[in-house]
Amino acid sequence: MMNACHLIKASRSRKRLRLFRKLLRAGRYGHHFLNLRQARFYFEVFGAIFSFFERGEVHRIEFDGLKGEILNQPLERASRLLFYLHGGAFVSGSPRTHRHLALRLAREAEAAAFVLDYRLAPEFPYPAALEDSLRSYRWLLEKNIPPERIALAGDSAGGGLAVALTQRLIRENLPRPACLCLFRPGLI
Repeated sequence: MMNACHLIKASRSRKRLRLFRKLLRAGRYGHHFLNLRQARFYFEVFGAIFSFFERGEVHRIEFDGLKGEILNQPLERASRLLFYLHGGAFVSGSPRTHRHLALRLAREAEAAAFVLDYRLAPEFPYPAALEDSLRSYRWLLEKNIPPERIALAGDSAGGGLAVALTQRLIRENLPRPACLCLFRPGLI
């Protein structure tokens, strides 16, 4: 038997489905006709749609001039941490666009996830994203999270950034994370 709540949820679902179909139709023609602002907007919209289906704890944080999200459980309670660097060709993406993926991975690993909102190009060219990642990793170590409990992960540009961060950690003789988890990393 359907009640008013079911009807409201169904109505919202239909609206989301219509929006999703419009975006898919627009995607048939490629994204080359979008300017950077529009591309970022649509990436955020897609992320919001996917995040709707993957719910969990979300805590927005700020530290040392950086921002990010802690997902699935607070850092203080976590025995493991997934440090996730989002993709987006270094010009788009955010914790919100990759929240669904980071939440799913964190749940499967019974871990907390930290998704960094690193600075994007072209406003902040290389090595801004790498420096943000390094500062964030150091911050995690300062929060007494043992490196052997940290999994460093990323997709696309974020995967390449995870590799670059690991190389930097080695070069600076800093403790390395337990593992890397890379999804189609952007490597040169």
